[in-house]
Amino acid sequence: MPKVKYTTSRGLHQVAGKGISLNHLDFLAGNTANLTETGLAILEAQARLAEATPTAANILSVTLSGSAVNTCAYAGATAAASVYLPAANADTHLALRFAMSNFSATNALNIVTTGSATEVTRGNSAVYAKQVIGPLFNNLPESIVTNGTDAAPTANKLTFTPATSDDFIGQNSVIHFYCQKEGQWLVKVFNIAQGDGDVGAFTATVGD
Repeated sequence: MPKVKYTTSRGLHQVAGKGISLNHLDFLAGNTANLTETGLAILEAQARLAEATPTAANILSVTLSGSAVNTCAYAGATAAASVYLPAANADTHLALRFAMSNFSATNALNIVTTGSATEVTRGNSAVYAKQVIGPLFNNLPESIVTNGTDAAPTANKLTFTPATSDDFIGQNSVIHFYCQKEGQWLVKVFNIAQGDGDVGAFTATVGD
């Protein structure tokens, strides 16, 4: 049974157990008002370094904060880049807002579920739940289905590859992440298109 409590700041909300929680509803709606922790502001150089040299320190510098709106200034320049999700604890909700002007090159951005310090402590087994991922506000770029089965999903890397113009992810787009089940991330893409928004691509893979 879900466990709920009441506070003046959040009203009646779930604090334990399975079911629909306030965090889950916020994830579904794209609401960031309750993401009140301090988010990480990732610079382009940090994200590139974490991909090229994934040391503990470099990964830590691009590990998104839970219960927060995180920002990333990566615009696809020079080389591929990576950011990491935190521990995939049940009922964790966070958001990643794209703070760059728009993508300016075709290098990919990877969003990785394993490898962060907190996820390593949890068991380092987090994956993307079996699901369809695609842009909410454009239907021209193809949506993707994540790897594995409903019972045993396997993808731990979500990659966005831009096309430099008319990408479906542009400035101020937000990707929400939520763990309804421990160890499995759900994804919703609230995108603001760049130009026509008819290019760019997601892929989901089983990485290192």
